[in-house]
Amino acid sequence: MSDKKWFKGADSDSDSDASESNSSSDSSSSSSGDSSSSSSSSSSSSSSNSGQPTGMSAWMKRGGDADSDSDDDRRKNKVLSKKDKHEEALIKKKDDIENHLDIHDFSALVDDLDNLVKLVSNKQPPLPGPFYGTLKLFRVFFNDNDEKEVRSKLKNKLAVGNFNKVLRRAKKLIQEHEEALKDYETSDEDSSSGSVADQDSHDDEQLDVPKKKKVKKVKKAADKKDESKEDEWSESAIEAKLEAIKAERGKKSSSNTELIDRLKTILSRTADNQHLTLYILSILLTCQLEASPPGQSMPAAAWLASYEYVTRMMNVIQETPNLVAIDAEDDEKADKGDPRKSCYERDGDKIKVFLTMSLHQVADTLGDEFTKALRLIDTYTKTQEYVVRMQDEAYIVDLAERMYTYYKSQSGKTEIAARMAGRLMDHTYYRRTETHVRLLAKQRALTFDAEGKKKPADTEEMPPIPDEKDPQADAARIEWLEKQLDYRVRRQKFCVMSNDLTENMKVLHKYVQKNAIDEKLKTKGLFYYIYHLAQHDYYSKARDMLHMSRKQAEHEDHHRFVNSSALMILYNRTIAQLGLAAFRQGELFDSNAILNELCATPTKVKEYLGQAIKKNTEKPELDKIDRSKLLPFHMHINVDMIESAHLVTAMLEEVPKKAQLPHDTKRRPVSKAFNKLIINYSSQVFIGPPETTKDIVYAAYLALQKGNWELTNKLVSSLEFWNLIPDSARVKTNITEHIKVVGLRTYLFTYSQYYTTVQLNELALKYDMEESKVHAIISKMILKQHITAAWDQPKKCICVEQNSVTKLQFLAQQMSEKCSHLVDYNEQRQAEKEQRQGGRGEYYQRQRTVGGGWGVGRGRQQRQHAYGLQRSRQVDRKKGSNPFEKKDWKGARRAH
Repeated sequence: MSDKKWFKGADSDSDSDASESNSSSDSSSSSSGDSSSSSSSSSSSSSSNSGQPTGMSAWMKRGGDADSDSDDDRRKNKVLSKKDKHEEALIKKKDDIENHLDIHDFSALVDDLDNLVKLVSNKQPPLPGPFYGTLKLFRVFFNDNDEKEVRSKLKNKLAVGNFNKVLRRAKKLIQEHEEALKDYETSDEDSSSGSVADQDSHDDEQLDVPKKKKVKKVKKAADKKDESKEDEWSESAIEAKLEAIKAERGKKSSSNTELIDRLKTILSRTADNQHLTLYILSILLTCQLEASPPGQSMPAAAWLASYEYVTRMMNVIQETPNLVAIDAEDDEKADKGDPRKSCYERDGDKIKVFLTMSLHQVADTLGDEFTKALRLIDTYTKTQEYVVRMQDEAYIVDLAERMYTYYKSQSGKTEIAARMAGRLMDHTYYRRTETHVRLLAKQRALTFDAEGKKKPADTEEMPPIPDEKDPQADAARIEWLEKQLDYRVRRQKFCVMSNDLTENMKVLHKYVQKNAIDEKLKTKGLFYYIYHLAQHDYYSKARDMLHMSRKQAEHEDHHRFVNSSALMILYNRTIAQLGLAAFRQGELFDSNAILNELCATPTKVKEYLGQAIKKNTEKPELDKIDRSKLLPFHMHINVDMIESAHLVTAMLEEVPKKAQLPHDTKRRPVSKAFNKLIINYSSQVFIGPPETTKDIVYAAYLALQKGNWELTNKLVSSLEFWNLIPDSARVKTNITEHIKVVGLRTYLFTYSQYYTTVQLNELALKYDMEESKVHAIISKMILKQHITAAWDQPKKCICVEQNSVTKLQFLAQQMSEKCSHLVDYNEQRQAEKEQRQGGRGEYYQRQRTVGGGWGVGRGRQQRQHAYGLQRSRQVDRKKGSNPFEKKDWKGARRAH
């Protein structure tokens, strides 16, 4: 039944539609049937209103309306591209900003500007038109309205602050996109004039006015693409892209890796434009340095890339004389916060390029990152990795040379050049000459290729010697020679270091002392030079420089060293190297005096030298700070070598003194470390064969006490530290001669009490020395009264007097000396007491003992008076008054 009704309704509807169409056709054919047409139309309308369709008929009845709705739905549900969505968002944001400008809602405009910048932050110029239209709205608003009037109309300070923010940000955006905004305004004017012309032509068509045909120039698509590409990589477009990249730096949404890739793409397009190349390299270098993870060292690949960017910048500056690179710290506008319209300025023939960083700061950063990377590598488990990374030091030295030469040639940059000289000394002062020569040759081989330009000697073979008949070959040979010469001259302009490392250090030290402003830098330069001199066995010169500088006194007073742990470590390293130099030159007593303070606590020698840290379990955060002060492994000084040299020199000085005064237990030891070693080994019940350094030194000490120089020399020569000392054969010979002299003196001190005469030739034979030398040593001992003896010249022997002191005699002598000191002390105290009593102490004492004049009671009265006077002085001391001024007796009693 439902189906029948549905079809019936459809038929009735179709009939009504047909009647409507017939009535309309009749009305158009004749004018006489107006009444009939109106009646038919009224009847059709009444019939349609009386029967309202339902169900499917209603759906078919609304067919036309459904089609229109479906078109709107298709338009709403249409899938838009990313570009179209971005333009729609910009159009919507433009409308919002226009509304907020009309109502002066500056708090909302602040958010609108932030959102607008976010929408175009990741886009490259040219930007969409709605963005420039928004900037045009701001420009028109600021031109039409006075700032003071707008501020006066605002109600509170918050609104005024928001207006200032909007004003500042909008002007900055307009200034950054000035050229693109001008292009947009001109194109907008052209489009508006075109629309007016189209409207006029449309009116002319309606009025049937004849119009001339317009001839339009049609360009090809390929030409348009080429023009767009040229406009995209023009100088102004590149500068706009660079400013956009600079604005994105440091934001959370931006990625340094993406920015670096974009900069590399731009850099590939500016090969012929040197000033833009220099500016792009500075931005690229800044992004590369910022990409390193915090708390970690810069990866090796990023570090090498940064070095290549810097060297390329230096090559551009060197090869383009009309370019002047302005560091960021020298840019006056950047210091005032005024952004520049362009990255360069023309000053006559010169082009000033304003860098985004300072070149010397990049050199310092790369040097610190290199040291940090070496410090974080575990040399015990990753030895090969450390060795591979150590090769990059050649690049650091090369960069320091470049910077030193560059800033030295600049006027007013001597202080920065002194800093670069200090950096160069920092990476070379610990080298020995033979090592330096080898490393410098390797450095030159590496850095010659690192410029990005191939060496002519490697890429081109030298042409053969030309014949007289072949002028072209002669010209080719001359051209090749010119290339070689130009390359060598260009490289020699910044090659500071030579094979004579001592001379290089001397020149750099003088330059630092003359031009540096920072006192800490001057002190470092001095210690670098002293360390180098001591390492190369210029002991006397290094010692005199240290004494004349008075830096040792400043260190003892903690004047300038207490706030600089790096300076303290450098001073300790210099002292250690100076002590080792004295040991190598045979100045054993000086060596012991220099190393004594450093080796007083053997467990802390590594900490003093910056080679180890003491773990702090209570405050782990301090471990990171202490670990940052450690030196790389290749700069360490062997601690076993320092301790061995110190123990040997202390032994040679301690043994004869102990043999001279065997019973003096309170004598101050020569070395605390050596004395502690002797006490520890003496307390042991059983001592095995010597194996370690301390075992060998103690065994040599026992042999030397008996005068056995041969065994002592054999034990000292078996120490392992001799392998680390250069020219060890010469140093061993000097030590052997000292051992012979000390053995002779110890023998005479120990066994002279058992002899009346000693033959000179026997002593010379026993200690393998010449008779003249033995004679000189013994004569010196006699003159200093170390032994009581005399020479018998005809018989060539020594006559020794038997006046040796036994231990009991020595103790009795000490007791008599102490008693005499005690008597002197008592007499002094008695004299002071009499002086306090006014010089009448003896008189009162005599009257009290004899009993005449004063009597017993009077003596008691005097004692009470003295006691009261003493108490009054104690009270006056507590009050802070003078206890020695005159007091009356009654006042003293009251105080008592």
